[in-house]
Amino acid sequence: MYRVYYKKSIFIEPGEFDRMEEILSIDGGYCNQYPRDEAIKTYAAEFPGGYEADIEVVNSVSPCVKATLYQTVEENGKAILLEADNFPDTRSLEGDYWFAHDGTTFIVFVNSSRFFDRLRTKIRSLFEDPVQTPTPGGPSGTPGG
Repeated sequence: MYRVYYKKSIFIEPGEFDRMEEILSIDGGYCNQYPRDEAIKTYAAEFPGGYEADIEVVNSVSPCVKATLYQTVEENGKAILLEADNFPDTRSLEGDYWFAHDGTTFIVFVNSSRFFDRLRTKIRSLFEDPVQTPTPGGPSGTPGG
């Protein structure tokens, strides 16, 4: 028997990512800028079959990450909670969040878009034309061309 795996990536803008990381670093208290015991921000990843994983930064006594897997039932359009995990000791939004349901594994990778920007810059540099610099004794016979 084989297992089915789905993986999605969520890239968060650097300013927002840094703000969420700052909130998650609060120890032993709420973030006063947001309502208590509510989600500050929710990031969603949609999967085939009506599945959705929500990764939330929650303003609890010590802000934490809550990860939840839902499935929307087609007959009534309601979302059914399948799996929920609280990560009270999580001090970073960045990372992989794993869920399993009916032999299927769902993985959500969360990172700052800085990661993607660095990767894109490296890839782009592989395909750029080399910079041409003038050489002494160029076509006009004078130094520097």
